[in-house]
Amino acid sequence: SVVGVASFRGDDQTDTCASDLAHVMEQPDSQVLSLDSQGGAEGTFRVAWSNSLGQAVLMGEDLPTTPDNKAYELWLITPDSSTAMSVLDPAKDGNVHHTMKAPADPTAWAITVEPAAGSATATGDVIFVATV
Repeated sequence: SVVGVASFRGDDQTDTCASDLAHVMEQPDSQVLSLDSQGGAEGTFRVAWSNSLGQAVLMGEDLPTTPDNKAYELWLITPDSSTAMSVLDPAKDGNVHHTMKAPADPTAWAITVEPAAGSATATGDVIFVATV
């Protein structure tokens, strides 16, 4: 299936993310999910990934900036564990575009707000989630 991709601004990180997204989407096993907002969280998150490539691309848009010393964090959830995938960023411009390794076959993805240095286990409430 073809998935529309949001327009990207032209900074280097975003350009890299756009090409990473295209590479993931070229894989025959690529999947894309929109994460559902929990408790009225503003903005949107989508994640695209390929198990064969072992890579995921996260796109967040229209997000509120996190408080100082906090950042969005992505979690890959399997039946056995929740793995901290990446400390994202505080979304100062309202957007998050991030590429990361995705080593496991996820059963769900989730976003929390964590200390800016990241957290090995989620301390914040899940604000976005999607089941695969």
